[in-house]
Amino acid sequence: MKSSSRHLAALLVFLLPTLVAASGGAQPKRTEGDQYWQELFSTYPLNRQVSDLALYNGMLVAVGGFTEAGGRPLNRVGIFDGEMWHSVGGGTNDYTYDVEEYEGGLIVGGTFTQAGGQPIRYLARWTGSDWESMGYVDDTVTCIYKPTQSDDLYIGGVFEVVDGMGCHYIARWDGESWHPLGPGTGWIVHAIQEYQGDLYVGGLFTYAGGECVKYIARWDGYNWYPLSGGLDDLVLSLFVYDGLLIVGGNFMQTNDGLTVNHIASWNGEEWGALGPGLILSRGGHVGALTEHDGQLIAGGQFDYAGALLAKCIACWNGQEWSNLGSGIGGSYVKALLSHESDLYVGGWFQTAGGDTSENMACWSEDMTVVQDVEVDIEGVESYPNPFSSKVTIRLSLPGTTPVKAAVYDIAGRLVKEIGMIARSRGAASLAWDGTDRNGRRVPSGVYTIMISDGRHHATEKVTLMR
Repeated sequence: MKSSSRHLAALLVFLLPTLVAASGGAQPKRTEGDQYWQELFSTYPLNRQVSDLALYNGMLVAVGGFTEAGGRPLNRVGIFDGEMWHSVGGGTNDYTYDVEEYEGGLIVGGTFTQAGGQPIRYLARWTGSDWESMGYVDDTVTCIYKPTQSDDLYIGGVFEVVDGMGCHYIARWDGESWHPLGPGTGWIVHAIQEYQGDLYVGGLFTYAGGECVKYIARWDGYNWYPLSGGLDDLVLSLFVYDGLLIVGGNFMQTNDGLTVNHIASWNGEEWGALGPGLILSRGGHVGALTEHDGQLIAGGQFDYAGALLAKCIACWNGQEWSNLGSGIGGSYVKALLSHESDLYVGGWFQTAGGDTSENMACWSEDMTVVQDVEVDIEGVESYPNPFSSKVTIRLSLPGTTPVKAAVYDIAGRLVKEIGMIARSRGAASLAWDGTDRNGRRVPSGVYTIMISDGRHHATEKVTLMR
């Protein structure tokens, strides 16, 4: 008979946040690279931790333990439209660990027993208009995985029964019904990843299908197999990068004696180290992995990548580690998502790049930082200012040289290039509708519009009030 209290204890130890930041101390000084951390989520910050991120209809989805965004109710599942967070059908009534886009909807798993006010336990599907059950699951779902070349869906967690079948800690959905993966694993599954045609599973278990596997195992569709001697502690994350399976977790060594410090690679035959690994003086883990701009990004609870200061997030290019400015200030990073030029970061933290950024952050190098210029144009007028939907700026410039303008946020980061300005007999005018270069509405705040014809310059501050 399983022990519910034993399962709950394991979840609390390895998944739920500590209330005290791992590193503590004063806020970091400004570091090269901090200019790439954007204040995208500062207007509507999430009040508690983020555990996973996904894309849905081109918009960002976050799940976790949060219940508010900027003081507005948001129950553990939210969609971000570029400006603010929106509820997804009322969300769930308890912690939500994972989210996956699937067949035009969303699948979420967690400890919840209700979704949208309906009695749906541990696993739920959002259809775009309603929450619905995907069958009976007898306990918590901690991870959800959809292979890129298959319509199957896998779930892992604390459960032992799915739709009346013995599915010990892992199950497969074929679009119509659930199936076990042989005898399953010996205990909690935290991560699932396809690699070289097989399924790899990591978590808090030492056996799978009767085989001694030590926290990670391979499923070929019929049987479970160990990965050499396995690892010496819990696995939390799996990802494929540069032809290798990357494994993150609490472990320090492989059971073959290789020191890896929370992150390792597997090439199908043997273990490898990613340099000196990721280090915290006591404890620590790697709980999130993704690829961004051709490089591996690792997030978790650590202070160093080898000897390099890298707070909770670090970048591996295949040869060496680098940091992302002064990194993340707080307990840990739990979720990473790369989309176009943006890297989204979720977890349990207070700052990103030294600036306040509660539990969500965005890193983007696809921007230009405004430089100081000599202003030599007078008589600039903007109206209305403050504005809510559109602001118009008029000014006078000598000559007939084409004029360009660009909008920058309060941190000096490029928001949008307006381009050529209409002008007649020295008079020039421009309008800005409060959107960024992707057409998304930007949040309320103070913005600077820089105008130039190559020789003459002007800047005008405008206030957007939604």
